[in-house]
Amino acid sequence: MAWRGEGKIVDRFWSVLPYMMPLGDALPFVGAAAKVVPGLKFVVVPLYYLALPYMLVEGMFASAIPMLGSFLVFLLLFAVVVRNPRIPHFIRFNTIQAIIIGIAIALLSAVLQVIEFPFSLVPEGLLANASPLDYGFAVLGGTIFFVALGSICYSLFYVVQGKYADIPYISEASYSQVR
Repeated sequence: MAWRGEGKIVDRFWSVLPYMMPLGDALPFVGAAAKVVPGLKFVVVPLYYLALPYMLVEGMFASAIPMLGSFLVFLLLFAVVVRNPRIPHFIRFNTIQAIIIGIAIALLSAVLQVIEFPFSLVPEGLLANASPLDYGFAVLGGTIFFVALGSICYSLFYVVQGKYADIPYISEASYSQVR
């Protein structure tokens, strides 16, 4: 998506911030991912601190209206940033792309809550007595976490360079929202 040019340094900074939203939404899957990759706990701590401002804002909204914290953050970002033509295209594009990644994670999370997915981190000692279903949940949660983290890191890599990240389907949907 290089046809729109490159983002300025200030635009790059503001474009990084919305990606903390899907990162915060993906963190509940760390427990399942840590079952698959035991050393992951030490890598996730910096990610937690990166997503902490988003989780604080989400918690603030959730304390006002329970169960709607991330939805209110989504509405705020969509109305204030994405639909504002005075904000540079680079920032709006990356904001809507982060929103779409966050929506995908939220939808997967909602489906998994219906089937009672174990989001908590189970100590390694319990894995010896784990059923095949527990291992299936661990692999599924790990896959969701790693795909989300990969798409966020891929996008951030291009944002820092001032370029548009091209994720199939997500970038096309993002571009159609900010024309």
